[in-house]
Amino acid sequence: MAGRNVVIITMFNQTPEQLALSKETVASVLAQDIPVDIYLIDNGSIDDGFLVSESTKKWTARLQEQIEVSEQYLQVVTYPINISPVKLSNEWMERLFAEYETVLGIPNDVVAPPNLYSELLRWPHGVVTAGMHGAKPPIVMTHEEVKRVHGDVHLSVPMVRKSAYEALIEKDGYFFDPHFFMYCSDCDLKVRLAQVGISTAQTNLLCWHYGGASHRLGHQSQVQLVNDRTWADREYFDRKWGWGIGSPEYNAIIAKLN
Repeated sequence: MAGRNVVIITMFNQTPEQLALSKETVASVLAQDIPVDIYLIDNGSIDDGFLVSESTKKWTARLQEQIEVSEQYLQVVTYPINISPVKLSNEWMERLFAEYETVLGIPNDVVAPPNLYSELLRWPHGVVTAGMHGAKPPIVMTHEEVKRVHGDVHLSVPMVRKSAYEALIEKDGYFFDPHFFMYCSDCDLKVRLAQVGISTAQTNLLCWHYGGASHRLGHQSQVQLVNDRTWADREYFDRKWGWGIGSPEYNAIIAKLN
């Protein structure tokens, strides 16, 4: 698959509303204006119990069949139970960087404009992202000049170059700190990017982000788990660095990215 671009999408659908968001995310990636190989990772979705016409498993099976008769490449991978998104990301980035020079990511509550990845790939930085806004989809291709806004990147939709990935692996042995479940892992990564001196760029290119879908749209049985993991991750971050997110020490390090 040399010369192609790869996108990884992870999802943990607990409700029909989250599945609807996942469908919008995948549709926006399939509509990109450059060829992309897509790995759609079902991280243990549990929406099968709802009395609806289509669950995540039924949708991904149908989607895989549709893709197989087209020229696009999409591989669905299903995990039997939900695991840490950080663990999942580390595992798949290692696999994909063995084949590709860049890895592009998007969560399943984001809708991207069709020129998202073609624009991100233009930038020479190690990590490049778009910004987020709350406007409703459909999202259309921007015709404005795409510029770097700052270096404090929003890591929901990152494009990571292999050189940046390898620099972090050489330093720490991992891309995301595996002690995190998910929350605060982005902030930890930004601190480590600054320490290694990897150049970053957040562009003025915008995606629509529902925001907090795992909490706002998740099954009630999962919401408390989300809250518990959030606090556990914050406590780990504070212990690891000796100061918290938003502290003067944190802000001084993040300023290095700019």
